[in-house]
Amino acid sequence: MIDICFIKAVIVWLSDFPGCPIEPTDSYFRLADPAIFSQILSAIIGEDISTNFISNTIATHLQSKATTKRVTTMQHLLSNLNFDDLFLEKNLNCITTACELLYHIGTHTSKFASLGITSLGFLRDYDKDAIDSYLERSDPNLILIQELESLRILLEDEAPSFQCIELVKHLKVSMQQATPKTQDSNVSSYIEETYIESLLWENSLLEDLVYQIIS
Repeated sequence: MIDICFIKAVIVWLSDFPGCPIEPTDSYFRLADPAIFSQILSAIIGEDISTNFISNTIATHLQSKATTKRVTTMQHLLSNLNFDDLFLEKNLNCITTACELLYHIGTHTSKFASLGITSLGFLRDYDKDAIDSYLERSDPNLILIQELESLRILLEDEAPSFQCIELVKHLKVSMQQATPKTQDSNVSSYIEETYIESLLWENSLLEDLVYQIIS
């Protein structure tokens, strides 16, 4: 799943850690810089980390903690995080997964976890909601809405076309998994449906652009 709102919220949250080389307004692609990523980990974990041993350092860090359901979740995230795709391709799905991993480390296994948890309370409501919505993802309809919002942000930010293409592929899967809204649905409303329709229109324009690029 790709969620730009979640990535941006985590960047704002990370900026509160002392020594973290991230500013609240930094681009989400900055997390795909191995030097920056290793510095972020150093700030959260509290030890120097080489860019050549990021994955091993995280694995060792998690192994040193008591086995809990959340640590198991982090180990699963790490095993599914392709660092080559993250650093070389700046893959948005990998950036989202990396943000989730950083969030769990910073609020659970880090020696600065108390700071990480406290900092969440000072986030804007928009950023809090973005983090909560991502972590509580279960409804395919909500996932679709979040990915559509991510596409809108990418288009506004004039992100590279290959990033937009990647998200369109995820959207197609999400659209197949989503179910039609009913009147009783908690997320259903005329305004929301109109908003989604407008984003789908943007998506169709983007697909036309993709076709022109690859043809």
